[in-house]
Amino acid sequence: MFKVVITDYIGPEVEVEKSIIGDLAEIKPLLARSLDELEGKVDDADAIIIFHEVSLPETVISRLSNCRIIVRGGVGYDAVDFALQVSKVFRFAIFQTMELMKLLIRR
Repeated sequence: MFKVVITDYIGPEVEVEKSIIGDLAEIKPLLARSLDELEGKVDDADAIIIFHEVSLPETVISRLSNCRIIVRGGVGYDAVDFALQVSKVFRFAIFQTMELMKLLIRR
C-alpha cells in the first residue's frame, strides 16, 4: 500500500483526502510545525502533501527513497527545494483538488 504523508495540516481529520484516495494509500497527517518533527517520518513516503508550517529543503528531499510526487496544498512552491526536486525526477503540483494526487499516485 502507498504511503501519503501530510507534513503539516489544519487538523488531524483527513476525510476529504480519504474519500478521494480511498484504499490506494495510507494517509498519515503529521501536524508538524518544524523540520525536526519530520525526522524519520517522511523518508519512505510515496507522496507528500505540504501546506504552510514546514518546508522541504535539500536535507529532507535527499532522504526520500520512494517519493513520486510532492504536492503543495496551497499557492506557490517556495516551501519546496524545487530545483533539487526536479533533478531527482519528482513530480510537483500546486493543487486545489485531491483528484490530481490520486491520478499521479497511480502512475
